Formats: sequence, structure tokens, C-alpha cells
Amino acid sequence: MLLAPREPLAATFRRALPMLAFLTAAICDPSHAASPTQLDARSNAPAPPLRKLNPNPTHAYEIRLTLANVSELSSAADGKSPFTVVEGTVQFDASNGARCGKSNALSGHVPTLSSHEPLPLSRISATEYVGTVYADMLLDEDYYGRGVCHWELTEARVALRARADIADTRFVAGLPAKTVLAGGTQARYFWKGYYPRFKNGQHADYGNNQLDAVPADKLNEFFTVTLTARKIADGVQSK
Repeated sequence: MLLAPREPLAATFRRALPMLAFLTAAICDPSHAASPTQLDARSNAPAPPLRKLNPNPTHAYEIRLTLANVSELSSAADGKSPFTVVEGTVQFDASNGARCGKSNALSGHVPTLSSHEPLPLSRISATEYVGTVYADMLLDEDYYGRGVCHWELTEARVALRARADIADTRFVAGLPAKTVLAGGTQARYFWKGYYPRFKNGQHADYGNNQLDAVPADKLNEFFTVTLTARKIADGVQSK
């Protein structure tokens, strides 16, 4: 029995290159990312987010961050507060992302469309910060030619670090949209043993929503981050 001559491996590989290139481009296409962003083809650097900001938002909510039981936490660089870094973020998700988003050509998967916007926080005192969230911060538009994407507020979050060193623990607390819109309050409790940093390295601590299981003589080992929302009339913050 005669066997057909084998094609050289190099030739086979050359024929496969176009298909490999297609698969690689499809898998790595940044347009399928979970956030509606684009990539600058010239520099490979992230381009400005695809989402558009509302130039005249009116649905404003004050977010107040209050710290408690932090008097002995003094590792902050400025010497005025337990935390040198106090950052805020507001998350929005497209409620109809599966319909208005850009699907993956190979799998048909449509990722959740999310946008994370900065929430500037002003220091009122060593234990109090305040910022403003706009529930209508993003514009509902047709971003992918598949229909209008409808943005909804998901959560307002804060992250605190004793110092600017990224090795320091990030203490993270959030306020869900329903609590923000209702003008509610939510507290998180954090163990002081992770301050200013966790001995095993970089760490993010999301705390606990209650300390019922903690013995009374151990309660002082925790500090509290309380987030409170308040609707601002006519979108203007009162003095």
C-alpha cells in the first residue's frame, strides 16, 4: 500500500497562520470587554470610555463617609486623619446590556456593560468626608448600533488606605443603589489588625455588616465606616 507523501510541516504551518491570526484577533478584541471602552490602535493605550457623561445631571445625592473608633489609628502620612488615601467610585450598569452591547462574534457572548466613575470626596474633618453622586450621570445612547443602552446606578464605593503605599490594606465599603436612592445608611466594621497593612502583603478588606458574633470585650478591635446618602434638592448641594 502506497502512502501519500507528507506535506512539509512548515507548509502546513504557513497555511494555518491566517486562521490563527483570525482566532487571536477575535479573542483579544478589546471591544468585547466588560466595560464599554475602546483601544487606541496607534499606542495600544486605552482610549476614553465609550460612554458619554450627562452635561447637566440633576438627580444628586450627597454621600457622607463617617469613621468611628479610629482614635488610635495614626499611621497616616498627613498626621491629620487615620487615612491618607480616601477614594470614591460610582458604578453604573446598563440594564439592557445583553441587548444593546456588542456580542462576541465567535461565542455570541454579550458581556455586562459597566462603567466605574470617580466620586471625589472632600475632607470635612479627621473622621468625615463628603461627595456627590448623580444617578443620571451617564447618557442613555446607542453605543453599538444595537439599540439604546439604559444606564442605572449600581453602587457608590469608598476605598481607604493608611498611606499612599499600595502595599497598605485597602478598606472597602459600598452603598447599594437602592440605599442611595432611598437616602439610607449602611455601616461596615473592619478589624484593626489589618491596619495599616496585612502582614502577608497587599490586601483588600471588605469588612462585616454586623458584629453580633464578636465578644463584647473584643468590639474595640474594630473600627466603623458608615456611608449615608441624602437627596439634594434640585441637584444643588446645600451649604
